[in-house]
Amino acid sequence: MSIAVAVCGFSQKITITVSAQGKSVSASPDDENNDKVLVLQRSAAAAAAHLVAKVNKEEISAGWKRTFVVYDNEDKEIITLDSMKTNCYGVPLQALLPVLQQPKQYALYTIVLPEDPQKAMEVRIARQLVCKIQVTD
Repeated sequence: MSIAVAVCGFSQKITITVSAQGKSVSASPDDENNDKVLVLQRSAAAAAAHLVAKVNKEEISAGWKRTFVVYDNEDKEIITLDSMKTNCYGVPLQALLPVLQQPKQYALYTIVLPEDPQKAMEVRIARQLVCKIQVTD
């Protein structure tokens, strides 16, 4: 008899700093993070501004990749952050803010998946809350 064991592709010792418009929130995927809220101002969105998630002390195993996704209260995927450089992900505020409505709160989650689509289908992956996002005028 053989037993299949899934080995986690990353370390939980990381911290993630989410920043935009001169504000930032730091969180650890180990924490609950429901009280971490990044408030964005629609009127303060500069043309080149981004929402950025920077991963510190990342230790992903080869063959795995991290993604960041914003979800609404109904668990609908709103937008995915793009990889900007090593351990740094982002989305232009000009793309994000028009799809976020007031006074709703949104959630930014991170997910670590195998790069191989077949392996990704075989592994149960839990998303981890990084922070909440709220928009004001």
